[in-house]
Amino acid sequence: MIFSADYLRNVETRALLNIDVNQVGAARHFNLTSAQTAIANTIAACDQTTLAGAIANCASLNGTNPTTNLPNGATISNFTNFGLGTSLDVGQSCEVALGYPCAFPGNNGAYGQTSFLMPVGRSVYNALQMKLVENVNHLMRGVKTANFQVSYSLSRFVDPMGFQGNAAPSNPIAASDQDFVIQTSDNDNPLKYMGPSLLDRTHQISFGGNFSVPYGFQFGLIAHFYSPLSSPVIIGSTGTGGQIFQTNFDGSGSVSEPLPGTSNGSYERTFGLSGLNAAINQYNATQGNQPTPAGQVLVSNGLFTVAQLQAIGAVAPIVANTAPNQLVFPWLKATDFRVSWRHTFHEHFTIEPNVGFFNIFNFANFNLPPGAMTGWLNEGAGSINSISNGTGAAIPFRVGAGTGVFGLGSPRATEWGLKLSF
Repeated sequence: MIFSADYLRNVETRALLNIDVNQVGAARHFNLTSAQTAIANTIAACDQTTLAGAIANCASLNGTNPTTNLPNGATISNFTNFGLGTSLDVGQSCEVALGYPCAFPGNNGAYGQTSFLMPVGRSVYNALQMKLVENVNHLMRGVKTANFQVSYSLSRFVDPMGFQGNAAPSNPIAASDQDFVIQTSDNDNPLKYMGPSLLDRTHQISFGGNFSVPYGFQFGLIAHFYSPLSSPVIIGSTGTGGQIFQTNFDGSGSVSEPLPGTSNGSYERTFGLSGLNAAINQYNATQGNQPTPAGQVLVSNGLFTVAQLQAIGAVAPIVANTAPNQLVFPWLKATDFRVSWRHTFHEHFTIEPNVGFFNIFNFANFNLPPGAMTGWLNEGAGSINSISNGTGAAIPFRVGAGTGVFGLGSPRATEWGLKLSF
């Protein structure tokens, strides 16, 4: 019998992160003249003479509301189309598109978002790994030899949060993998949201054994039980212009940021489902429907009131609480079993038929890469606050059969084999 315990620390440094060095949208880079020009041009395009008039009635840009037959007022998208926001709202530098800088142009208004791959990434893996192995002859009557092994890993894998663009990624795991050269979630401090990786598992328990019995039969068993993955909690893009007024909570210009007070992997590490609801309630009560730093700049300069920003949708969004019976990140469970029979003829020819059962108990597993739920709270189906367990909504996140027989956690599969040696 051998017991071993190892402490492992693996640090990766200088991974590439995609950073906007122009810091487009940062609240500290504010151009008052451009903001006044953008507002004036929007008011004129709405065929109005005052800001209040444009907010109340902008039929020339938005048509009429078919439900009430009343003209629609101006929205934040109308204002950002005339340069109230950033170059991301007009698709290029505002100086090129409009002839004047954006209201939040970044370091240099002549350029738009200017991204460089910077060697500033870092990730750290710490683990206590333990293993117990025993080989036994004549364990009991009818068992000639046996081998047992139990292993346990207590670990934490942290890396910086990142995105692949400003909309919810189709594969949230890939969007946190530094090998993909991800977009940093904070241009001012790329490692600000350092936290548990989306591939982090705190506990990993595996055990198994092989048994030789009379008449050439052998039995093998291996089981895995892994604690849930983690997820960030992100206030994602609302799909309109002016995201710095809605989802940039620290004034850095980065949008679709984490729920204030959270980091990468906060869900299922810092708090669970009840904690997620509490965090959402706290956000809605304190920051939802309120101006972000960019909006506060407009208010402090006397360009808008808070009520006017709320009317045009230039405030942080209200986020829905988790769905009733929300699907949670479960433990991964799988047990594989194999039986074989070995017989040698005339000392030269050996036949060994076998049958293996993968996930023999057919445990239902959910939320494994790449079919994992996303932490983007306001993206509807697929988010950690919008999927009810036991309904069709959960089906896409159940581990499928995949290809071959090596899909860990997939539904039960049977493999027949035959080995000939001569």
